[in-house]
Amino acid sequence: MQCNATALANAMLQAKFFKEDEAGFFITRGKQWMTYRKIGVAAMNGSPLDRLAGKMAERSEALVARWTAEVGDGGTLEVDINDATQAVTMEVMYEALFSEQLDIIAQEPGAVALLRSFKDFNLATSDLFNDFLKLYQKFDTPAVQQRRKHAGSLSAHFDVRADQRLADISAMGIGEVPHDLLTTLLSARDPTTGAALSRDDVNTSLKDMMSAGHDGTSSTIACMLTMLAANPVALAAVTAEVDAVVDGNGGSLPSTVAAAKQLTKTDDAIKETLRLYPAVLVVQRTADVGGELRRASGAFRGGGGRNGATSTACPLGLGGGGGGGSGSRAKSKGGGAGSATSGDETFQVPEGARMWISPYVMGRSPEHWGGDAADTATYRPERFAEAEASGTSLDAYMPFGGGPRVCLGSRLAMLQGKVLVAAILRNFDLDLSPTLQARMMAGGGELPISYASQTISFTEPLLLRVKPRRRKLGTGEVEAASPTSTAV
Repeated sequence: MQCNATALANAMLQAKFFKEDEAGFFITRGKQWMTYRKIGVAAMNGSPLDRLAGKMAERSEALVARWTAEVGDGGTLEVDINDATQAVTMEVMYEALFSEQLDIIAQEPGAVALLRSFKDFNLATSDLFNDFLKLYQKFDTPAVQQRRKHAGSLSAHFDVRADQRLADISAMGIGEVPHDLLTTLLSARDPTTGAALSRDDVNTSLKDMMSAGHDGTSSTIACMLTMLAANPVALAAVTAEVDAVVDGNGGSLPSTVAAAKQLTKTDDAIKETLRLYPAVLVVQRTADVGGELRRASGAFRGGGGRNGATSTACPLGLGGGGGGGSGSRAKSKGGGAGSATSGDETFQVPEGARMWISPYVMGRSPEHWGGDAADTATYRPERFAEAEASGTSLDAYMPFGGGPRVCLGSRLAMLQGKVLVAAILRNFDLDLSPTLQARMMAGGGELPISYASQTISFTEPLLLRVKPRRRKLGTGEVEAASPTSTAV
């Protein structure tokens, strides 16, 4: 990465690093959170994103090579597409954190063990999202013991890399080591005291970023590929675009941010996937001041005083405490009780209230998507191009949240989705497995998902059948395959 860690540390806001028992990107607030935000933005955007685009293309090609070897000549391979996307996204995220190769795709034992440990850690921590009062996690339950065990395993892994990086910085200077997230965290200093982040804070931040950059992204790409396999018209449109972009690049995948921007239909297909299947069920905001919220437009309006403001915040629930959304604050910029009416759908929002905003519900509410219930429930990626052409606002679309705490890895997630999907569709035809096709047809075309821990998971494997395409790369010559899936 081309960021200067020393300059970054000097540019940080005057913030204390030690206000929480354990600090990181998601559980801090105020100036402390802003400090972490600056670190994350520097690590996941700009020139670092271009470097990671090349890594995405490289690891996507590795997955294609593995599938090609396994399927043989003219055969068909059944894959758990979520397992495949998890492997690629974890390898890319590991590169972003440590500038090291992690070869899960080739089933390198150490890499597979790390992924397994990370999955076990996520499973052991999933209950925390629903412990709104923060009660039972304080007891030494079996779940807490498992969480401690897996957190310790990951921390030990991170410690080895941090110790080696510190030794390299000492021996060679900070300009001669990779400028990834690990270096940025280790070199950051509190501008008031000169203190470094504690090792616990560094490890927590690494776990936060690994989780945010891996889980949601891999699930989204898996959902997208499955929905494309279930909708042949959308699949044909995206595949044709991939063919045109890849052929224009001599058969190679886009490996820069600029090159990936050509995949506009692919981008819309990811957006449509996130509309129906966002990575998180709810995001939370805290009202800095009181006001009223009306359901019809989702406008949060404070009373007279300092500049009125709005926030797309409906449907929602109101709660007075706890929650898993990091406690960020929504500023209404109003001075007191406001007034807004729309039938009976008006809610008084007291100062300090927690607002639960559901991207899932908003993405499926016909009132926000033209009023046609059948169309809203349909996977139709072209709706985003139509909205852009007509100038229609899509304020209800917020799968990455919104405001200052909008997901800092959203550009990374969208880029990774486009590159990996392009690699797969360039080389393979996709169909639903008979089992998954029957399951989706029985469920009205819906994927087998759960939001039990507030983040998306799958209740059964997303099994797809992949078959090598009869295609001469770089020539545009294609012998169309006969899909076995019908639209569901």
